[in-house]
Amino acid sequence: MIRNLLFCILIFTTPLSYSQSDRINIRGKVISDFEAIEGVHIINKNSEKGTGTKANGDLKILVKANDTLLISRVPFYFRENLIIGQIITANFVTIDLLQKINVLQEIEVNALDLTGSLFADSAGFKDSVSKVDPAAQDCIFG
Repeated sequence: MIRNLLFCILIFTTPLSYSQSDRINIRGKVISDFEAIEGVHIINKNSEKGTGTKANGDLKILVKANDTLLISRVPFYFRENLIIGQIITANFVTIDLLQKINVLQEIEVNALDLTGSLFADSAGFKDSVSKVDPAAQDCIFG
């Protein structure tokens, strides 16, 4: 009786384990402007399994041919990537994300001890604020 039960369990679980074996682990890298991106979310739409990129942009995910990867991270455009035979053969995928650029039409500064020169006032702030367009550096706010 136990032997028959074990045989039935083996018969019914073999197709389940075999269906997962057609997926392979591929490696990859997510880049933007030739630089690696950390913290990108990658989800296999078909298997509903996901991963994220490491500090050097590396990723590892289970896929099979014709799976779709959903790739997202702020402030980059959302992207879908189809897994084709060449990616499976190479066992590597490179994903290039396009960064969203937000342009401000105007800025209002309400603080004390400002000189009125954007270049001089932005020098005391962190890196992202000091990257001011040179054409705007001589603006005087009144």
